[in-house]
Amino acid sequence: MSSGVQMQQHHERPTSERGGVVVLDFGGQYTQLIARRIREQQVFSSVLPCSTTLDEIRKLEPTGIVLSGGPSSVYDPQAPNCDPAVLALVSRAGNLLRDAMAHPSARRKSGAGGAP
Repeated sequence: MSSGVQMQQHHERPTSERGGVVVLDFGGQYTQLIARRIREQQVFSSVLPCSTTLDEIRKLEPTGIVLSGGPSSVYDPQAPNCDPAVLALVSRAGNLLRDAMAHPSARRKSGAGGAP
């Protein structure tokens, strides 16, 4: 700029792009379809590569994370890798969900039955 004033770049995402669901793409053929179906429910979704770090994901303040798999075997040395911290977070969240669904009141609310 000729005025000598530099514009400071703002790297945070707009508020409209925070929250919602992050879809991590591991090469799955349905990744874009999953994101579209989420958006059809009036929920913001963002497709990111599986190599995205947990810090980058946290900046989006998501309420959910979807792992969209690909055709590579997990045993294949060329299979896509993910930040171990992301996998740990998803694993903890899965355990919380499993534990919540194991509680009798949660089973009744979900229609899964079970003794009171």
